[in-house]
Amino acid sequence: MTPGGPGPHPVLAQVVREDWGRLLGLLIRRHGRPDLAEDALAEALASAAEQWPRDGIPDNPQGWLTQVASRRLLDAIRREATAAGKAHLLAVPEEAPPRHTHGPGGTEDDRLPLLFMATHPALAPEVRPALALRFVLGVPTADIAALFLVPTTTMAARLTRAKQRLRAIGAGFRVPEEPDLGARVDDVARAIYLAFTAGYAPREGEAVVHVEATGEAVRLAHLTRALLPNTVVLQALCALLTLQHARRDARTDE
Repeated sequence: MTPGGPGPHPVLAQVVREDWGRLLGLLIRRHGRPDLAEDALAEALASAAEQWPRDGIPDNPQGWLTQVASRRLLDAIRREATAAGKAHLLAVPEEAPPRHTHGPGGTEDDRLPLLFMATHPALAPEVRPALALRFVLGVPTADIAALFLVPTTTMAARLTRAKQRLRAIGAGFRVPEEPDLGARVDDVARAIYLAFTAGYAPREGEAVVHVEATGEAVRLAHLTRALLPNTVVLQALCALLTLQHARRDARTDE
């Protein structure tokens, strides 16, 4: 633990910005509960905000959050099983071995299977990109609602129903194989583009451009393109976002 001092909140905020999708993906891959994982991670973040100022910042903040969130998620599963009187709810369904996806550095990246889970064809078309924004990049529900021009409560209800639907159908945490992979490119591209758009004129703070959010969208676009390098939609998306991101300072100069 790093002793408390200036406070862990900048570290916690950085972890949320940079690792939300990876942490959520890890929880879903490990426990198979897309309907519970986000709440468990949110509870872990709340615990961090309370404990880190008192106890210091962990040497491995991401590992600390993963461990706490896993405990919260398992507690929720046990409560659910007890209430239903069904011990089988404690078991995680077996799935086919996941297709490994790798980022530029060669490490497995849980954001890609998470992205494809969020854009599952069993979900309503209008909610797929919205759920991807929430799952993969942690875009606040209010910001997603603003992008889709609906009230925040409406969007929150849509996202909740979508997560419950994924649980009900047993959606697998994996990158699909062809031909399903190619058939879902449009939904994935739209979600990434909206994530980039959400980085401009964010609803909170004084910054005109949320550089970390837009940069993460650009990185996600390139990761997805690496899966389908000959797909025109993804080639165009990468070119557009890279160009716009390179011009971000010029666009905000007074």
